[in-house]
Amino acid sequence: MKSKPALSLIELLLVMSLIAILGLTSVVAFGTFRQKQALAASAQELADTISRAHIYSREEKSATAWAVKRINSQKYVLISGSKTNNIQQEMHQTEAPVYILNNSYEIWFNRATGDTNSDIKLNLTTPNGFLKTVEVSENGIIKIN
Repeated sequence: MKSKPALSLIELLLVMSLIAILGLTSVVAFGTFRQKQALAASAQELADTISRAHIYSREEKSATAWAVKRINSQKYVLISGSKTNNIQQEMHQTEAPVYILNNSYEIWFNRATGDTNSDIKLNLTTPNGFLKTVEVSENGIIKIN
């Protein structure tokens, strides 16, 4: 009686090791993809918040100036009023694991014109070193690089 062909132990171990290697590379690739997506979403949300402050100042909403201010490396707030007397309007946070590198910033927009005092660059990064920059020009134009 002939025996049926079967997988040997070596063949089985080889197949299992190939599956493990493919699984590991897909997990690493997904982690990298996730960080890049979180960075892009966080940069867009920060740019949108700065844009709202610019629009509110230009349209003189609440008859005050508007700004975006850093709270910590992941939180920032939309505020209205003045540099010495302001009211917090909206709190925002970057998606984990994205951090804002700038130590401190307040981006104030002048009432009616929506201009700032200078060009500002805000750098966002991830633990793997991916970087996005949100640039705000003196006239309030916002770019993401």
